[in-house]
Amino acid sequence: MNLEVCFTPHQLPLYVVENSIVVVIDILRATSSICVGFAYGIDKIYPVESVQECVNLIQKYGYIGAAERNGEKLPGFVLGNSPFDYMNPILAGKIIALTTTNGTRAIQTAQKQKAKKIVIGAFTNQGALIEWLVEQKEDILFLCAGWKDRFNLEDTLFAGSMVHELKKYGYTSESDTVYASELLYVQAQNHIQAFLKESSHAKRLSHLNIQRDIEFCLQKSLADVIPAYENGYLYNLKLPQPIQASLKSYADL
Repeated sequence: MNLEVCFTPHQLPLYVVENSIVVVIDILRATSSICVGFAYGIDKIYPVESVQECVNLIQKYGYIGAAERNGEKLPGFVLGNSPFDYMNPILAGKIIALTTTNGTRAIQTAQKQKAKKIVIGAFTNQGALIEWLVEQKEDILFLCAGWKDRFNLEDTLFAGSMVHELKKYGYTSESDTVYASELLYVQAQNHIQAFLKESSHAKRLSHLNIQRDIEFCLQKSLADVIPAYENGYLYNLKLPQPIQASLKSYADL
């Protein structure tokens, strides 16, 4: 069982993924928010690359619209890209059309490269994700959404944390990206928030006064969900679970 880490979607064509589970990562904030949405009972999420595709789905099917560009919610959409947008029981059973700067593009890139299976990873669902991946006994590639096809720290840090844990279950790798990701995580694991404080994306989001989002997205294993991509949409592979108290408490902030 082999591990790979791809730092940006632009680099994914360099990898063969037809026999691998691809875990798409966009810690700040798309994949973190997707996990929260499924914890609150969202039925499906349609992740699309463009704003126009999102608008088309809303107009044709009446889905709830969620759109973000450059860290900001777009005017005219119900939801943005904040995990707190999805902490609303009224979303249970609803279908969301979603487009974001980096995360939804990474999902679409993995689909175009014909990944065997695509699932969503974040600190918010890390425990459930590790358990599920170990059960699959498949090769795994962690695809970092990055920032507009450039490397970023937070996605790579999460990939490294997953590598660190999965090695305990017999997963191996000879990849330098895997080695570098795990080294980064080992260095930062006891002070992740402080470590990321100087990262470009954390600074970018801090300038938008959403520090609370950053703090939330670095919390581990809050949502017992496995969002998976199939036939154009994301759904939760796990049976519905009660919303965890930790998520409820954040919603009250």
